[in-house]
Amino acid sequence: MVAPPFHVLAVEDESADAEFIQRIGAQNPLAASFRLLGSAEEARVYLDGDEPYNDRSRFPMPNLILLDLKLRRMSGLDLLRWIRQTPSLRSMPVVVLSGTANHTDLNRAYELGIDGYIVKSIDLKGLAETLSGVMVTLASQRAG
Repeated sequence: MVAPPFHVLAVEDESADAEFIQRIGAQNPLAASFRLLGSAEEARVYLDGDEPYNDRSRFPMPNLILLDLKLRRMSGLDLLRWIRQTPSLRSMPVVVLSGTANHTDLNRAYELGIDGYIVKSIDLKGLAETLSGVMVTLASQRAG
């Protein structure tokens, strides 16, 4: 049985990292859609289905969130906490993307129920392969 395609939502506010992540997402054959948002606040609006994201045919509910923890206003940890406290989103797979392995943030993210952690790399191919591996693993879990 083949799992349905992934709709990926990435939340990243650093422009260079955002461009890098967008390139990887656009090239991933497992991602039916890949949307990049620049803030946790915008991600909340998207996930709630509020304007301008209320048309789910154009803005599908993701089945994987890639989340940077170091966001400017509302932190990635705050968004993750909100996701885990929202009944309809509680089981949403969330993978943290971070430039550093800050143990305090990482431990807190695992306490809040992340599904994985990827350290951002300047190696586009390596990061793309890691992200594909995460998606294949999650797809096999969904299919099984």
